[in-house]
Amino acid sequence: NAATWTVALAALGASALTGLASLGVVAYQEHHRAKAARKAEFAAAVAELLSRSTGITLRAGTLTLLMQQRSGLKESFDILLRQRKPVDHFKLHDWQARDWDGLISAQVHIWTFGDQEIIRLANNVVARCNDVLKASTVRPAASGPVEFVRQIILGQRWTPAMTAERESKVRALAEARKRLAQQVPDPTLAL
Repeated sequence: NAATWTVALAALGASALTGLASLGVVAYQEHHRAKAARKAEFAAAVAELLSRSTGITLRAGTLTLLMQQRSGLKESFDILLRQRKPVDHFKLHDWQARDWDGLISAQVHIWTFGDQEIIRLANNVVARCNDVLKASTVRPAASGPVEFVRQIILGQRWTPAMTAERESKVRALAEARKRLAQQVPDPTLAL
């Protein structure tokens, strides 16, 4: 009788020990799965920031062309004669926001979960995006009254110096993107 109870208690103890060990293994696996998911989400946020910064560069180039093609007396007459609609600033804003919203959302994720170095690099990418946009939408300065009248009649034209400035800003953005991409932890290493 006592031997039966001893066997039953040993079996019950072994069963409890097996259950606890199984729970420990499951908790360990879940911890590592959650850690890998956080790394993957972080890497996705950085990839989103990099992708959106490329979209901003492309949109900035389009704005340069828009400013060149939709300026001057011909454009004014086309609008006056209703051959073309004036630029709708709200639509232009919404068009640009497609990339800026995603860029800022990714930046916030990086601010929340990144270390100081990655945050600094992400901020640098966003700042370089602003530089590209600014260089892409700058208005050429008239060097005198004749140039001023020429701009009114013929429209905006970029000088070689302005084009070189824009290209240098695009290269600076590319370098900032490269530095950020090199610092991102590979999410597959966490698996």
